[in-house]
Amino acid sequence: MHNKYLFTGISSQLGKSYLRYLNTVSPEAKIIGLTSGTKTKEEYDELKSINKNIELIKKPTGEKGLFQSLLSFYQPNVVANFGALTSVGSSDLNVMDYLNINLLNSVELMEAVRSIDKSIRPVIINVSSSEIYSNTGFTSVSEDTCPCPRNAYGASKAALNVYSNLYNSVYKVPIINMITSNFISEYCGPHFIFGKVINYILGEKDEKLKLGNTESVRDWMYVDDLIDAIELLLKNKVYESFCISSGNVSTVNGLIKACFEAAGIKNFKDYIDIDQSLYRKSDTEFIELDCSILKSLGWEPKYKLNAAIEIVLERKSCGKSF
Repeated sequence: MHNKYLFTGISSQLGKSYLRYLNTVSPEAKIIGLTSGTKTKEEYDELKSINKNIELIKKPTGEKGLFQSLLSFYQPNVVANFGALTSVGSSDLNVMDYLNINLLNSVELMEAVRSIDKSIRPVIINVSSSEIYSNTGFTSVSEDTCPCPRNAYGASKAALNVYSNLYNSVYKVPIINMITSNFISEYCGPHFIFGKVINYILGEKDEKLKLGNTESVRDWMYVDDLIDAIELLLKNKVYESFCISSGNVSTVNGLIKACFEAAGIKNFKDYIDIDQSLYRKSDTEFIELDCSILKSLGWEPKYKLNAAIEIVLERKSCGKSF
């Protein structure tokens, strides 16, 4: 087990989930979290409650050479590069933000690792998305499929794929690049459909829940399956790009129904209101990620969708009734 981690995006869904995991399996691990400096005291306290071994560092705007300084001073074993903008729907209206945060920040980090002595180079974990394949016209894709996105979010992640492979294979920077389906957890924010539904179920439910297109089909993976894959690759020192999905394929409507029923609510349609103004302009068809290469290394998804939802509801509600 590695003993020192540098995080970007430490307060993201995956960041918090990985903190929880490390607190369980490696409570002595040192965590350095790089933040934008805009977090509230409540957000800081939440991170500390998940894992007390955190040192949070505010990233000064526009400071050059920060990554090199942090890498040289702390000498982390792993850099969990989870900082990203993730809203597909708004990405086409904020192209430059997605380019800067999702790609250029990551390239700066990879270049910083490349610039330091090989003996102290950490492993970088990058996270990509099935959205990089959203305009391929294929129904099933693998790591060898050429990316062809249809939105700015997917384009930023497709470019990250290219640079991850470049720095890994040519510049010999050890990088694990996970091309993921949708993943869910108790830390899923309300800007994601799963987080929005779970928060509604645990709330007052005094108004109907307004949603967009609920007929879209997606793969819904519990975040611990993703973390298990990352840990397997770290343990075996396998540094490549990998597709990962769970096989929990459902429409958004099916996901909503499963969430409500897990909370003991059968008539879920009485609580939702479909609003066409919330439909994505660049909504994509379902694309299956072929994760046979990852499975050949010994990884298998453990969590079925209903079990994952029950775990999330239990953790979010702290055992209280709905």
